[in-house]
Amino acid sequence: MRLIKCLLICIALFTGFIVSAQTLTVMSYNIHHGADKEEKDQLAAMGAFIKASGADIVGLQEVDSVCTRTAGVDQMKVLGQLTGMHYAFVRHFDYQRGAYGMGVLSRYPIIQVENKRMSLLKSKNPSTAMISAVISISKKRKIRFASAHFALDDSSRMVQAQEAVRYLDADPYPVILTGDLNATPEAPRYNTSKVILLERILNKWKLILRRLLPKRSIIFLYERKTS
Repeated sequence: MRLIKCLLICIALFTGFIVSAQTLTVMSYNIHHGADKEEKDQLAAMGAFIKASGADIVGLQEVDSVCTRTAGVDQMKVLGQLTGMHYAFVRHFDYQRGAYGMGVLSRYPIIQVENKRMSLLKSKNPSTAMISAVISISKKRKIRFASAHFALDDSSRMVQAQEAVRYLDADPYPVILTGDLNATPEAPRYNTSKVILLERILNKWKLILRRLLPKRSIIFLYERKTS
């Protein structure tokens, strides 16, 4: 299991209209279609890991839905059953008689799901998905939880970061953005100046945690700053 691709953190959500804070445990997890590096099925182990973590909300990347390579399994449904959590899935694109995409698991009801399309500039597919969900964490409180998987190429990543911030900034709810950045300043294959610029685009958001993970980590979690 690629634990380097998993981020777990507790955060306190604040808005100007809420006096008390509520702590949520949030995870971002790239599950690599439920397989290890030898392509052996690890979905059950991943479900057990998520359940044992105590996470309240999980954003998942690289999820298969009834694809041939994963024996036609609806991976989000299985993970929902294994963890006892609500679940949602959106597709990047059709793949092997099924779909490949993004998922959310939540201990709280998911009341709305959107497949926000993110531009791809150097791919046969014109766009990819960012999953965006409104989650009801109490009778009077809702949040927007989003998870993205940015592109491998610099130009697409820059556009996607701008699209994500622009889309989520307009939301009326407190917002948490998680995902797989697919870039780190320490990686020689990437243009460091563009990675820094990518961070600046997201700088108006609060970076909750990144450097507590190994330096080569590309998992990220942001919370929108509130006045």
